Amino acid sequence: MIGSHSFRWADFETRWYKRWADELRQTEAGRENYALHANKFWQNAVMAQLLWEQKLLRAGKRAIGFGVGQERLPALFAKYGVLVTATDQDFTTKKAGLWSEYELARGTQSLNQLGICEEQQFAQHVEYMPVDMTNIPKTLHHAYDFLWSNCALGHLGSIPEGLRFITESLACLVPGGWATHTTELNILHDKDTVTSGSTVILRLRDIYELQKELIRRGFHVKPFLLTMGKHPKDRRISLAPQFGNDYSKIQFKGHLAAQIVLAIQKSKHSEEQPNSSTFAPVRTLVARGTYAKNKYAIRHYAKTDPLIKGLITGRALQADAIVVRPVKTKLHVRITKGLSKTVTLAFHNTSQAPLLGVATELTANPIVLATTEPRDRSSKFVDVSWESPNRPSIALRVRSGKATEVVEYVAPGQDFLFAVTLHTHDLRRGTYVEHFGLVQELVGWVDKSIIAITIEVV
Repeated sequence: MIGSHSFRWADFETRWYKRWADELRQTEAGRENYALHANKFWQNAVMAQLLWEQKLLRAGKRAIGFGVGQERLPALFAKYGVLVTATDQDFTTKKAGLWSEYELARGTQSLNQLGICEEQQFAQHVEYMPVDMTNIPKTLHHAYDFLWSNCALGHLGSIPEGLRFITESLACLVPGGWATHTTELNILHDKDTVTSGSTVILRLRDIYELQKELIRRGFHVKPFLLTMGKHPKDRRISLAPQFGNDYSKIQFKGHLAAQIVLAIQKSKHSEEQPNSSTFAPVRTLVARGTYAKNKYAIRHYAKTDPLIKGLITGRALQADAIVVRPVKTKLHVRITKGLSKTVTLAFHNTSQAPLLGVATELTANPIVLATTEPRDRSSKFVDVSWESPNRPSIALRVRSGKATEVVEYVAPGQDFLFAVTLHTHDLRRGTYVEHFGLVQELVGWVDKSIIAITIEVV
């Protein structure tokens, strides 16, 4: 059964994910602006599966969603006969200005755009109301069989506000009801993190303290298990997160975060009874043991993964420590006078740490291609695609099948390349030699990175 755990790529290969991906239209035809294996799609499916396993997706059950935006879950739940109250921040308030019109719900009309639920049934089962997650009306208390929030509690201004929302929203549940939430977790530090602002990142200690408090109050909290994943895709990191990305882990303000899902059940007694359960001491002990195990996972990850150490700690290599090897130090091309041609300059990263490109948001200085011999001069072959007359290409690329793609970094031992378009303009026919080399912007030149191109203008 599904428990509280962190994002792992292997979930995409499970039967339960494929089932919910199909029902939620998380397919090529319905992915909209999301990657096919987007984090958001995992969040949708993992919560659907957790609720399904608790036999909550049934006709007559009542549910409330917080910060729903334009999610697919209200329509999915309505499809199963659940009576859904979808809530979001009032789009007319000042705080709503932080979000685009595509991120806030403005009514039920934005919650079934993909036709997940038959229209008439959707209209009969889903209602919308504006609700401030930091001030939940008491009229919503003791009314729902389950509640959910999908990556919303990390946007309430601070970690304490997010945790307070989790605790106070439980008042909306009937005895025995379930709550499930997704949010971001810091997977490199259990102390330093982003604690306030429009986006915060929870730590393991925050989850542990939440578990202890809820267990004390008689709730059953599924133990949270942190796993970094064993699939090669689990090592993909986005240093410049974008909407709908499919990276396993993302960098935000110098911290590394992964998506997590939490599951909580309210006591089946009519009222909360602190320490009423004979299992409370055992559950607290399990939570403590799991917390220790998760902390070890963080320490092991940070110390043993060279990619993580090189990227996230901010200790990027300086130019004099970067070691690269041109795949070919000399190239020869023929270009018809007045026309242009694109050539590929390939290198191998033999450094002990990743090389960062301009696509990252880290403060480290990126590696770019520049004219040399002499350095930083304007080239005779400058093209409109160049960044400047002495910077033919700044986009760090790797091969992806028969094509190439821009990347944020190049791992140790990985080949990378720059695509350069050379334009002959009105140059006379003849033979020319142009030199390019690598430079770490605002730091210095990379030794032994020069490639000489013999250009024959015909």
